Amino acid sequence: MLRRRHQTLSRAVSKVDSFIMISNVGGFVCHIANIIVLLYSIIFYPDSLTNPVWAFICISTLAANFVGLLLSASAGVIVNHMVRIMVIAAIFDQ
Repeated sequence: MLRRRHQTLSRAVSKVDSFIMISNVGGFVCHIANIIVLLYSIIFYPDSLTNPVWAFICISTLAANFVGLLLSASAGVIVNHMVRIMVIAAIFDQ
């Protein structure tokens, strides 16, 4: 009975892990695409930045995308680090 519960829990964690991985990659790709589009518009259409309100919106959106990219990348690193610690602990427990 304990083994069945463990297997059920293990399958559920595996499904959640794959969902989180896909979500993290999707967020990372969207932030990269947003940064590319914003940099393209800033570089090739500098006349649009003459309006101070529009310039503030572009710069703050760019900053928000950089922060989101940083959070997305750090979440991936943290998850990878925790999984590695658990694998190493499981190896030494045997």
